[in-house]
Order: sequence, then structure tokens, then C-alpha cells
Amino acid sequence: MILADVQAFVKERRQVTVAETARQVGAEPDAVRRMLGLLEAKGRVHRIPLPGSCGTGCCQCSAAGDEVYGWGPAAGLPQISLPCASGR
Repeated sequence: MILADVQAFVKERRQVTVAETARQVGAEPDAVRRMLGLLEAKGRVHRIPLPGSCGTGCCQCSAAGDEVYGWGPAAGLPQISLPCASGR
């Protein structure tokens, strides 16, 4: 079942984007987004809010704009930063 595959992928990776999950399970991003929404409603995954931009004008932030989900409930987890800002 593809829902179980999505769940297993998020559990293994701990943090995933919709796009990489879609590639992994061989499904359309919209279908994966709906499955992640179902898993989120069940409390198995949570959506991780991303900042709008890193503030440096690097033009890489739009590439990182995919939706990110993490394994488990959202309580107490830190917000992630964009890849281009992590080295500063």
C-alpha cells in the first residue's frame, strides 16, 4: 500500500519534502500531499514551517520552497532553516 510506503519513508528519513517522497514512492506530488495530510491528521507526521527566505538574496530559497514534513508530532521541535543559510 502506497500510504504505508509514504509513512515508512518519512519515519526512516525523519524529514522529507513532498517532491522527494513522490519520487521515492512513484506517485504524483498532489497524491503524496494528500497522503501526508492524512498522516498528519492521525498525528504520525507534522508539517515543518519554512521561513520565507534566508534574507541574503541568494536566490536559492525558492528552490527550497517545497513543503517539508517530519516524523511524529510537532510539539517541541525546532523550525528548520533554509540550506543556503545553514553555513553562515
